[in-house]
Amino acid sequence: MASDDTPQSLALAAMPPPAEKLAAGDLLLSASHPSHGRALQPPRGGGAFPERSTRSLHKNSSATASTRRELEVLRENRVPPQKEAQQDTVAQLTLAMRRLSAKLSFTETALSENVLALTQAAALAAKHEYASANVSPPSPSPSQKRTASCARVAELEGKLEVSEAQLAAAGTLSVELSTALAHARLATEQARVDDQSVAGMVERYMKFTQQTTSTLHQSLQALRRRHSATLSTLHTQLATRSTQLHASKAETERLGSVLDRTSGALMREAAGRRREVEVRARLVGREEGVVRALREVVKEAGERREGRARRRGGGARAECGEGDGGKEQWLRRPRGMRGGDATHDKDELEADLQALEGRMALLESAVEMLVGELEGEVARRTELERWVRDIDKATLARITRVETPDLIDLDAPAAADGAPAPLASIVSSSPEAPAEAAPLVDLATETATAPLAPTLPEAAPNPADTSLIHPLPEDLAAISKRYDALQRAFHDCHRTLEALRAELAAPGPAHDALRTAVARLHDYTDAARVELDIRVADARVFARGWQTLAQVRSPDAAEGEGKGERDGGVQIANFVRRDGQAQETFRKKLEDVEHDIEVMRRVLDAPPGEPALSSSLTTTQKDQERGSSVGTSHPLDGLGLRLAMPP
Repeated sequence: MASDDTPQSLALAAMPPPAEKLAAGDLLLSASHPSHGRALQPPRGGGAFPERSTRSLHKNSSATASTRRELEVLRENRVPPQKEAQQDTVAQLTLAMRRLSAKLSFTETALSENVLALTQAAALAAKHEYASANVSPPSPSPSQKRTASCARVAELEGKLEVSEAQLAAAGTLSVELSTALAHARLATEQARVDDQSVAGMVERYMKFTQQTTSTLHQSLQALRRRHSATLSTLHTQLATRSTQLHASKAETERLGSVLDRTSGALMREAAGRRREVEVRARLVGREEGVVRALREVVKEAGERREGRARRRGGGARAECGEGDGGKEQWLRRPRGMRGGDATHDKDELEADLQALEGRMALLESAVEMLVGELEGEVARRTELERWVRDIDKATLARITRVETPDLIDLDAPAAADGAPAPLASIVSSSPEAPAEAAPLVDLATETATAPLAPTLPEAAPNPADTSLIHPLPEDLAAISKRYDALQRAFHDCHRTLEALRAELAAPGPAHDALRTAVARLHDYTDAARVELDIRVADARVFARGWQTLAQVRSPDAAEGEGKGERDGGVQIANFVRRDGQAQETFRKKLEDVEHDIEVMRRVLDAPPGEPALSSSLTTTQKDQERGSSVGTSHPLDGLGLRLAMPP
């Protein structure tokens, strides 16, 4: 049938069954994500997914059934074609023409009747005139009679002539009346025929009107049924879509909660991995420190023993050997670790060096991994900050009110909810990091040498003796808080630049250069903020290492402790000095950004008729005259901006 080739039928035929679509979608999802079912499994449930599949299948089946019902109703009640409307117009024009023809015929009939009435009135007037002419006069005398007879004869002759003339006129009138009668009969017959034709036309018109009215009612009923079917389908679809919307919202909320839990677990896992790498690095450093301390103690003890033996001579050497048998046995114990002969000692040393190289390679790979994670985090943060720029001013103000959280210390305990520490506080990608990381690990590992002190008879100080603790400088204690003011200042500059960009959002040739300058300032500020965050992380890590170095000292090296303390103090002073130089660099950048922001603000606040910020120009009059004579290469060169603008 032709009705099966409609677009609705083809669309329904091409559409797969709901169950097949659902099964195909589940199969594709399970094939692409094997762990999708386990990750999105509700906590309470194993039968939630089949129930959702059944409900979805039922909804799709009901929607398909309602659509098919609507299609059947539309097929049964087709829209009337447009040709019938054209035929109705032709019929109406024909009826109007017949009406005008009937009016013309009626006018002609009335005119004929008027002519006939006038003719009859003329004949009646002639008849009355003839009757009045035949009235006899009173009888006169004989003379009068003779005179009258003569006159009468003459009169009668005249009347005879008149009568003959009247007869001739009457004949002519009779002929004319016969002709008029024939015309009247013809007109009457025509009127009767026209009356019959008009009656038939009226009858046909009534039938046509009734038929047209019936067709119109049928069309209205068909359209009403089609409209009702369409409305029913639309209401059903609306209810289905509303149910699906609520289900989608619930599913979205559930997936959001699952995503939050998964993200938290991933973040905790990443933080645990970083902490594990840090602990391993500390253990390796502590082990290296223990080995180094043992070797130094053994070497120093051997040198002292040999020196005392050389001073005392042979007899004293034997006596010292008998008295210090326990000490010699203890001193040989670490050497036994390296073997008895030189060959075994060399092999063991090479093995230790290889193990040390392996551990250092492991540490380097771990540091590279953490540096890569830090770079990824910094790149994602930069992308997010650039994406936030496109948000409207109200949302931006609401977002920027949130203060930047302080970086979490590595040694601080984890939060109760398992929140991980920021990556920037664990590892640094600063160029100065390689130069400081090696002494930090080597010096921090001296904490492991304290348990060895009681075994030596030469040095046994009290562990609680505070005289061995290096005095901690105040600058080193407060170094992690020096950058707070700079971070807040750069954050305020960022918010101010966002406000300037919002004000310059309106298109116009006068704002193109200003928008370019604001974009340059914004990028420069973002780069400075990222560099400052990295510097803060480096400073905290290094400060914690120097604090460990200053506070924890090995009591085994009593003789060389003064020199070590002096070297540590010099290194701490150098570190504080370098940190101060970095702070000065960031302050200079902050001053440049604030100066350029103030210049841009003055340009925007200047009146329309006033020259572009003549009072804010920082160049001299001589520079201005030279610039006016030679010509500037950029429209913002005369504003005195400190940062270089793009061409």
